[in-house]
Amino acid sequence: MSRIYLSQDGVFETIQGEGSTVGRLSTFVRLQGCNLDCHFCDTAYTWNGTEESVKKFVSDVSNEMLSHNARNFIITGGEPLLQAGGVEELVSLLIGAGGTVEIETNGTILPTDYICDNCTINCSPKKGHINDYVIRYISTYSKNIFKFVTDGDDIIDCIPSYLDRDKVWLMPMTNGSVNYSKCFNLCMKHGYNLSPRLQVEIFGDKRNV
Repeated sequence: MSRIYLSQDGVFETIQGEGSTVGRLSTFVRLQGCNLDCHFCDTAYTWNGTEESVKKFVSDVSNEMLSHNARNFIITGGEPLLQAGGVEELVSLLIGAGGTVEIETNGTILPTDYICDNCTINCSPKKGHINDYVIRYISTYSKNIFKFVTDGDDIIDCIPSYLDRDKVWLMPMTNGSVNYSKCFNLCMKHGYNLSPRLQVEIFGDKRNV
């Protein structure tokens, strides 16, 4: 059994605040490490060196997640696919216990076939880091969605034309508060979905929510 690196947030149960499963009670695990360094990142502590990671056996992480009530499991980060081998093991244990699994990724690392076949991928490509090959591959699985964070019209040019508009969600960039007006207008104009940021609306910058 391998080990994976967790953020100090570790495992927590809360309501999914974004995307197509918003409002669903879910059990999260936040992994450490990212291959990007976005200035607007709301979890920069997972990659900027301000906190040490927590190294745990995958089986221990699975047991902790299964100790919670919610059986929708979300593996987030950081960038979880940097630890794809351990993530695969974790997914296998969670699905074996009757759970469903969502994985958050920035769309720069190709997910394994096992992950694509067994998880819903919430892909959040970042402006300036669009990997067309990876995004196109993820889009071939109809259950996957794409979340684009923006504070202006320029994000529209970054959204690949081959993406099904019904699978695209626009989310406002935040600084502890949420302003939906620009995203709302862009969604109406271009036919995309508008995603809330419930965790920010309710709790601001608070963690584990």
